[in-house]
Amino acid sequence: MNKLIGWKAKFLSIAGRIVLVKSVMFAISNYVMQWEVLPIHLCEKLDKINRDFIWGSTREKRKIHLVGWDKIIKPKEEGGLGVQATRAKNLALLAKLNWRMYKEKEPLWSKVILKKYCSVDRRRSRDPNKLPASSNWKAIKVGFQTFADGICWGVGNGNKIRVWADCWIRGNSLRELIEGPLAQQESELMLCELLPGHGQGWRWESLSFEQPLEVKDRIRAIPQSQIGRSEDLVLWKHSKDGEFSAKSTYLANISHVPTPPFQGA
Repeated sequence: MNKLIGWKAKFLSIAGRIVLVKSVMFAISNYVMQWEVLPIHLCEKLDKINRDFIWGSTREKRKIHLVGWDKIIKPKEEGGLGVQATRAKNLALLAKLNWRMYKEKEPLWSKVILKKYCSVDRRRSRDPNKLPASSNWKAIKVGFQTFADGICWGVGNGNKIRVWADCWIRGNSLRELIEGPLAQQESELMLCELLPGHGQGWRWESLSFEQPLEVKDRIRAIPQSQIGRSEDLVLWKHSKDGEFSAKSTYLANISHVPTPPFQGA
């Protein structure tokens, strides 16, 4: 904050203020947000500092914010200014931490965290959330929901994919496409029991009721090249290549950023 205040906003154009906000505030906060959860009130305060500096507001003289914050935080390609909302960025970086921990099982940091906080005894405890934990583990848990919402499955042999619960139909689960009650046995159905055999079609008879034609068409559209020939892969649904991208995750998060109240003169 002091670094921004040290530069007198009145000597800079709006474009200059935006460049300064990106180079100063982003560089400082991004380093911390990779491993820590910033309190919501702190995220709001950082966003307010950025807004006030961009529009030249000070404690002595408030100025009108001519463009809404929800528009400013959009990328330039969508008509925004590319200024990032702190909370959305924090969640995106914590989701990246979850992605790395899922993909990288061998590094020492991953082994230590999994051994300490994902042990059988800890999972069997009455209330694992009340057990002592480091700030890093708490950060991982905060980012988990963003991670879980962003993953989908690339169909391989179907041994790891639950037909109804997991996202395997172009980023959607079958439960999101079909409504109605399910028997417990069917809710635990694995995709390998539904996959087509050699030269055969999908085994629709494995399901207890007929699926709508549009749902079948979406399932048939899944590329056949990898089905049954490799292991199922976890992919990132917000990127084109299936690899995690903090940018794509941030863009998915900003739709949930609350709009601050109007700042008048």
